[in-house]
Amino acid sequence: MTINVRFAPSPTGSMHIGNLRTALFNKLFALKHNGNFILRVEDSDRERSSALYEKEIIDILKLTNLIPDKGLVNDRALFLNSNREELYLAKFNELLQKGFIYPCFCSESQLDEMRKNQLENGIYPHYDGRCFKLDDETFGKKIENGENCVYRFKLPERENISFTDGVFGEKEFPVESLGGDFIIRRTDGTWTYNFTVVVDDIDMNITDVVRGVDHLTNTARQIAIYEALSGKIPNFYHLPLIVNDEGKKLSKRESGGSVTELFNSGIVPEALVNYLYFLGYKPESEKEILSFDEMLELFDITRISKAPSKWDNFKLAWFNEEYFKTIPLERLGKVLELPSDELLSELRTECKKRDEFKEWYTFLKEDKVSKISENIMEKDIFELFITIFEEKCYDKNGVEILNTIKKESGLKGKTLFHNLRVFITGMEDGISLSFIFSHISKEHLKKIFDLRKKQISL
Repeated sequence: MTINVRFAPSPTGSMHIGNLRTALFNKLFALKHNGNFILRVEDSDRERSSALYEKEIIDILKLTNLIPDKGLVNDRALFLNSNREELYLAKFNELLQKGFIYPCFCSESQLDEMRKNQLENGIYPHYDGRCFKLDDETFGKKIENGENCVYRFKLPERENISFTDGVFGEKEFPVESLGGDFIIRRTDGTWTYNFTVVVDDIDMNITDVVRGVDHLTNTARQIAIYEALSGKIPNFYHLPLIVNDEGKKLSKRESGGSVTELFNSGIVPEALVNYLYFLGYKPESEKEILSFDEMLELFDITRISKAPSKWDNFKLAWFNEEYFKTIPLERLGKVLELPSDELLSELRTECKKRDEFKEWYTFLKEDKVSKISENIMEKDIFELFITIFEEKCYDKNGVEILNTIKKESGLKGKTLFHNLRVFITGMEDGISLSFIFSHISKEHLKKIFDLRKKQISL
């Protein structure tokens, strides 16, 4: 039997980091079992779905090298809810003929009153199935009057729906806890997620579903639809939540929540994938920097944790720093939006963050000269630096100038190095002075010294 898994994001906003982790684990699962990794875009929410977000999903899958085996043609999604209307209508009619669905004419105010009465009487809020019990005459009058209706799925008349989850083990949901017969078709004719996802999974022969734990309760409702359609129920694996410092689900608005924002901030796609691999999963290895082939070799879905995974920007930054050192120079230049030249290559030994690369590349390559803030200016020491430079360094370059200033100034330790750093760069922190003097030109230094003379004389 061929293993088929699917990644089914909704194009209703920027991709959440949890979606990318789901794509990663689906890709690894498919490769581990010589199966197919299928992309399916869930655009059933017509108002919020956007072609721009669909494109973002595909771009991110390409950037992270999580390319689907099926569902992608000419950089466009092949399988979307919006182009499968005939299939949904056929399965809807099948359920209607079998008696599994029925129209519901209840208004929002009626539903609110129903919930209120149930809560007051200590009853779990649920739809009580009143429209299922309508007699033919009443039903006919409502249709004649043109009353709007939704269509609800009739839950099975049994105590529990149970299944074995590959991560969370045996799960059992009392039918009474599922909120009663649920909607599968809205008044405007659009379909709900629980209906389309089952129809699509059956149609695509999905054998294994790897998705977020927030869908765990949905699984019970979906199993009821699988059974009604005589479809083969897939194996389920629900991934733990990714949470923030407060233990709440990480939102896209928080730092780290949006994949695109992470990439825009300079996170290398390979570093992000490597970091996500360890969110909720512990391979049998102490090594942390792993190639994709190494991740695949170590991957065992039964080792996924049930516990929520805490997002850690500092840990991600560490992964990113490691990848800055090792990825091909051309890739580094593309990520940093800088030329892939020798200076960028050598800056790997000095810089850890994207902004640092940009700042120091620009400083050295463009002969950048920055003014010094008055509060960090030591005029007497700076005048000494200027005198030594003008009197002793006319025939010297780079590190020779640094060594001459060190020798002739008589200064040591922080007094020397901190002030010299401020004098040259205008900043109190940064890459090593030896690197700066090894790569800075005599002309650049002269510009700096000339500006310092003007500043001091003001």
